[in-house]
Amino acid sequence: MTGDDEWLSALRAIGDAPADAYVAAQLANVDSRRREWLTAAVTALRGATPSEAAWATEWELRAVDPPAWMDDALLRKGQDVFDDWALDLTTALFCASLPHAYASGRGAAVLASVSELADGRRVEKRISLTGQMLLDITTPGALAVGAVGYRTVRRVRLLHACVRALLLLGDAAGNPWPTGARGLPINQQDMLGTQLAFTIAAFDGIMRLGYRMSKADKRAYLHLWSVVGHYLGITEAARLADLTVAKRLTRKLEVSLQETSPWGKALMQTLLDDMSARMPRPLRSLPAALVRRLAGHEVADLLDVPHSKLAPAVAVVVGVERLVSRATIGRWTLRLPSRMLGRALIGRSIAEGTGVDRPAHLWPDQWLELDRA
Repeated sequence: MTGDDEWLSALRAIGDAPADAYVAAQLANVDSRRREWLTAAVTALRGATPSEAAWATEWELRAVDPPAWMDDALLRKGQDVFDDWALDLTTALFCASLPHAYASGRGAAVLASVSELADGRRVEKRISLTGQMLLDITTPGALAVGAVGYRTVRRVRLLHACVRALLLLGDAAGNPWPTGARGLPINQQDMLGTQLAFTIAAFDGIMRLGYRMSKADKRAYLHLWSVVGHYLGITEAARLADLTVAKRLTRKLEVSLQETSPWGKALMQTLLDDMSARMPRPLRSLPAALVRRLAGHEVADLLDVPHSKLAPAVAVVVGVERLVSRATIGRWTLRLPSRMLGRALIGRSIAEGTGVDRPAHLWPDQWLELDRA
């Protein structure tokens, strides 16, 4: 593939035509209350359950053909990979993927404007719902039309379109969204970058934890997220299914998008505060140490992540894990916690963050594990 830079740059001016047209059709009946309607829609679509509004439900259940390149067996393997690596992928999500997303200054500006991730009072709930989405899409059969994962992804796509329309109205003071400087809100480039942060950046984070993730596992998990990207309205989702191409695009986007910004710093501090509050007092600086380890010092410096006195201890643990993972029995042993309790522990965290007693989409026997945990 040639012309990566020009192609990626052009994506900043492109939104999601089908979803944007659907939201515009709803707004045609709203008259002068568009800001209020969109604000209410964004709030409702952030919920943990499928939408109840008829217009949103119709969108969630609308059948979209799977991509022609989808491989059912590889998709199912990608869902299995999550079960094998659930705890590590979730750790990488918080300590590598989200920091990489925050380091994209222009994308962080959108998150800081409307996301609950920017609100310290709501960040726990938002993080929990991100975990719920992971459980939704990795349940076997979940991406069939009308199934829970399918509806979740379609709802997120509709949420993106509503946020895009809301921000393009300008702020309350009448100032327009700075499209020339930042591109469209939630544009195709930012969506592509987010997918890469959830996959390639997560793989890099897991490697920095001392674990060995096979290329076969990486390709399967990438395939899963490429299919999810297709349903999210990412026009170039097929490119993400190729591990080599995905790595190259990740590096190019890091060069073109990563910068220090007040929005990224604020989002990172809110996330660190939330993670630290969950830790025993002696371990309060562990999240900062993990972010520096998994996301890398360059990204951490852009976000003003503090250095931690626990960094040497983390390095020792990583060294032991790297040594143990060299042997087959060692790799199997390191995966055992994720296989046995990964979904259950994530489910417990979701319950604590959302107040839902039993989040959906855990295996029946894992409810027993959760009850015992």
